[in-house]
This record gives sequence, structure tokens and C-alpha cells, in this order.
Amino acid sequence: MKDQYFGDVNDYLKYGILRELIAGGEALHVVWMLTPSDGSTDGKFTDYLSKSQTWREYDPELFDFLRSEVVDRGGRKVACIENWDGLPAAYSSEIVPDARQDRMRWSGAVQETIQEQSLVFFDPDNGIEVPSCPVGRKKSSKYVYWTELVEAWDRGASLLVYQHFTRENREQFLARLSLEFQRRLGASRVMVLRTPRVAFFLVPQKEWASSAERYAAEIQRRWNGQVGVQETIGGATGQSGSREDDVRSRA
Repeated sequence: MKDQYFGDVNDYLKYGILRELIAGGEALHVVWMLTPSDGSTDGKFTDYLSKSQTWREYDPELFDFLRSEVVDRGGRKVACIENWDGLPAAYSSEIVPDARQDRMRWSGAVQETIQEQSLVFFDPDNGIEVPSCPVGRKKSSKYVYWTELVEAWDRGASLLVYQHFTRENREQFLARLSLEFQRRLGASRVMVLRTPRVAFFLVPQKEWASSAERYAAEIQRRWNGQVGVQETIGGATGQSGSREDDVRSRA
């Protein structure tokens, strides 16, 4: 996550998803995995905020807040959402370092704050680690690593993980990572909340699985056409689709 992404259309979907997932009062911990803004045009897609007739109906309170922060005040920092009472959560907002030892210290500090039975959202720039970028390499801060996800899971937290799409076939990509979650975490269920350009892996602990399934169904209903749900249970995959429209991913 970068401050420059705040309030773009993918952020609107992201915060809407989070708000639905804690509708029952679940404790949320947001790990921004912040990296410095890079001066690129990524995150520029805020035109939706001028199209209230199309976009506001999904989550009017959230839409009005983002429009106020981004359009009226020109705010493009994650601190804006941290200070809003519409998304109550604990936040880890430290910049993620590249250097291996610094990354270990950062990760350890985050893990120490994770509470059992909470929902932890990891929000890296790119998503889950790739073989070409091991911990300690330049730009490794853009990825969350399996060791970090496993540790959070072992602490008793359910997980939500941001993932941008790669050039791999999307169906194969999502199925492969879903099965990898099952293999590495021993999770019995993995749900993918799939938007037109990015995806979110929802991995609930057993005690929260039925509630997570209800929330996911409500997300799909509320965000009809923008978020589809795909689920993997014991190696079997089923899905319902989302519309492929012109919503650009972060990179």
C-alpha cells in the first residue's frame, strides 16, 4: 500500500469489503504494508467519485467520506481512514523495509500485536511473495511472505490478503494460490473476493468460517457486478463472476 493509492476505486472496494466483514463486531487489524510513494500515476483512478449515480449506492457512507477526503480536501494518506470511525480497527502503519534484518524486526513487531480471533488484513503493494523476490531483495517490501501469513494464522487470526493479478491465467492463478493457502496453513476453506482487477483471499479460522461465508455472500449481493466470490473447500473450487470493466490494478 502507498499513500498515493488512497481513495482510488480499488480502495473503495477494499474498504467496502472490510466494512462488511466486521459487520458482526469482529476485531479488525489492518497491516498496511506501507511503502513510500513513487511518483508514478498508480492510484490516479478517482474519477468514480464524480459519478455518484453509478458508484454511491454500493456504500453511501463510505463513498461520501472518500469523496470528502480526496476531492474536497485533497487527502491521499491512509491516516485519513485510520481517523474515520466508519472503519474501527487496529492499524500497523510503519513503512515496510527491504533489508532482511529490518524486515524481520518489522514483521516481529506486527506479529506481537495480532490478537487471537481477530481478522488481520495484509495489504502489500503486489500481493503474496514470488520466487524471483526473496526476503531482503530490493522491492521485497511489496510482498507479504508465507512465513508471515503462517505466523499470523498460528496466532489464531483469520486472514484477508490483497493480491493483484499477474500475467498468469486468472482462474489457474487463483486456484493455485487458494490451494497453497490450504497446504501451508492447513485451512479448510479459502474464499476469493474477486474484483475486476484485484483479488482478496479470505481465509477464516474454523470458528469464524460460517460467519465469513455469510459476510462474503452479502458482499457479493451489495457489490453486485464489482465483487464475485470464489471458494475452495478441500481442493474443490467454485465461483460466481464479477464484471470485467475498466478498473485498473495497483502495481
